Amino acid sequence: MANINITSCTRKIEEIKSNSVFFCFDDINKKTFESVRNHGAYLVIGEGEYLNNHYIRVDSIKKIYQKYLLYHYKKKLKNHIFIGVTGTCAKTTISTMIYLFLKNKGNAIYYGSNGIYKNNKHFETQNTTPSMEELFQYLNNEKYVVMEISSISFFEYRLFGIKFDYLILTNIFEDHLDYHKTQDAYRYTKYLILNSNFDAETFICDEIDDKNILRLNNNSYYYGLKTDLFKIKTIDYAKDHTSFDLEFDSRIYKIRTNLIGDFNLKNISAVILLLLHMSYRIDDIVKFINNKIEIEGRLNQFSFRGKPIIVDYPHTSASFEVILNTYYNLYGRSILVIYGAGGGRWKSKRKEYSLLVSKYCSYAIITNDNPRYEDELSIINDLVSYLDIPYEIIKSRRDAIKKGLELIDKFDVMLVLGKGAEKYITIKNKKIPYSDIETLKELIS
Repeated sequence: MANINITSCTRKIEEIKSNSVFFCFDDINKKTFESVRNHGAYLVIGEGEYLNNHYIRVDSIKKIYQKYLLYHYKKKLKNHIFIGVTGTCAKTTISTMIYLFLKNKGNAIYYGSNGIYKNNKHFETQNTTPSMEELFQYLNNEKYVVMEISSISFFEYRLFGIKFDYLILTNIFEDHLDYHKTQDAYRYTKYLILNSNFDAETFICDEIDDKNILRLNNNSYYYGLKTDLFKIKTIDYAKDHTSFDLEFDSRIYKIRTNLIGDFNLKNISAVILLLLHMSYRIDDIVKFINNKIEIEGRLNQFSFRGKPIIVDYPHTSASFEVILNTYYNLYGRSILVIYGAGGGRWKSKRKEYSLLVSKYCSYAIITNDNPRYEDELSIINDLVSYLDIPYEIIKSRRDAIKKGLELIDKFDVMLVLGKGAEKYITIKNKKIPYSDIETLKELIS
């Protein structure tokens, strides 16, 4: 090839300029290649088999593209403290708490399931862990970068070249088997995330009983109700708060948090242990935990006719049971639950969801979730086949919630599960605007 001044590099065909490099993520063929060249690209890079002097084949286009972005934006990665949270459940709650604390202590940015947050602004995103493009698009002079790390993002090279200073591993349940195929492969990904950040200070939930996991990082610690630095004891679970004593450095700190359930005590423990290792004062941490903390889409509480309504986003059998068990312990079986299941995901979850609903609840309304390309009634019938409590089917989530409100006097609590803070329902390839939270606000106003 002749010496030439490359003007730009892109993977978006509409951004191609004369004498640019185009990273082709689609299948490469004569038509695709000629179209890209006609837009002005001098060089095309892709994974497919194609012979041309202006084409280079690589094993992983995603990895090569990430390497380019890292080189192009290498200055942007300097002078940040990266904090990553990975695990099956609780990533959003823990990450949000860390971000809310740190944004008041210094400039902070948060990338996660609910989007990107910085300077009290919110930006939508497509993935739990951002693409490298999204990372650099929003990253500027923030001191702290808080990020949820999904298992899929690791293999998609979204974090390629990023080194974390602190890591939290929350738990490892069954998840993303449509991508990883086996539970062992999924678990192995979590270990790879830790091991690829060997020098990060790492905090691991004490529910993970594989002691060898501590050896994956240079400095690793367990968190839970008892840690090397503090203890959580004298716990009182109430319907709208949790109270406990925090024993630290021979002192007792009284804490009352709006976050309920023993699983949230584990989340709080992770946050406290991390912040202490970051050298923040215990008094500031306690003050923060004692203030009202709202995690969008996680145990968001509303009230109608004096009855609590809870909106949450459980997406695994484990998280489903945690929510149901928490409210069963508070209200017994007097629970009305509205739920569905996503299409295009492994079907065994549907059986597990309905068996858990039958175990903990007294009435169910089966509704839509994100059917994607699956038939809505097929998903609903799968759920119904494993229910042995009274139920009804209402495909429209809005109508399902409306009916739930009509029935609420017969129950002590209503749970609306599955969507959380999501603002759409995915049917085939269309995202139709919808929000459980906004629907409830409208119907109970």
